[in-house]
Amino acid sequence: MRLRSSANALTTTVEPGRKTKDWRRLGEVLVGMGAIRKDQIDDILDHQANTNKLFGEASVELGLVTPAMLRIAQEQQHGVKVLMQDDESVDRRVIAAFDPHHEFVERIRVMLLNLGIMLSTQGAAKIVLVAGVDAARESALVAANLAVVCAQGGTRTLLVDANLDQPVHNHLFRVNNRSGVSTLLASTDAPLRLAQQTAIDNLWVIPAGPSRPDASALLEREQLVHRLMPAMEDFDAVIVECGSLLAPLVARAAIGVHGAMLAVREHESSMNDLRGLVDMINLKGVPQTSVIMMS
Repeated sequence: MRLRSSANALTTTVEPGRKTKDWRRLGEVLVGMGAIRKDQIDDILDHQANTNKLFGEASVELGLVTPAMLRIAQEQQHGVKVLMQDDESVDRRVIAAFDPHHEFVERIRVMLLNLGIMLSTQGAAKIVLVAGVDAARESALVAANLAVVCAQGGTRTLLVDANLDQPVHNHLFRVNNRSGVSTLLASTDAPLRLAQQTAIDNLWVIPAGPSRPDASALLEREQLVHRLMPAMEDFDAVIVECGSLLAPLVARAAIGVHGAMLAVREHESSMNDLRGLVDMINLKGVPQTSVIMMS
């Protein structure tokens, strides 16, 4: 990981495909449960090295642990509800739902701390904007995993998909897209009515909603955070993701947020475009912006 500060933007580099090194604790939990013997840990590590699987997955493939036993061990390890590896209620790219201590997930926690945003179940909701610079896919994955991290911490979390032309979070969290942000901006509907509960405790999603020819005009005309305000008292954290939007629309959506995370692709995203977007967001009064570089 590389971390550096420039103006009020912080940058960290992560590799979302890398596996966690926290196998020791999971192994200890499995031994403590009587699921495996200490001498079997080396066998699991060898299989893990040969297959590039997670420690838990390797133990299941070797027939040493059942999926149900692994899930119990992971929940004891992390202190949060963990989805089983074959659970299809959430897309596997939402790594935090299946492996809360994966290296990618830990980096997202660091970025949240870098923003200086303290999540709490007391007081007003904290609003974080997530966007990308030539990195719409990466932006969506950062936002989805950030939302799960917040929810696992016990905060009631709302993830808002502002990608009106390219909806993504209805697919990641298996919710329907019959109504959503496009509905909210084009009507007087209450935002809470549009929020759908996910398979993750404490996490709700407002999807992008039906495609509209005037999607850009809606985002230009309406302040998204302002339209979300009636729901703020029901949530502790609100994450607005708009990775596929043009920079002026991202800046428009940033009005009223407490911090922003920008995803960029190493060696691919334009640094000039990044600096321009950071400047535009700063002009909207966003106090802190973090940049997460995906390799």
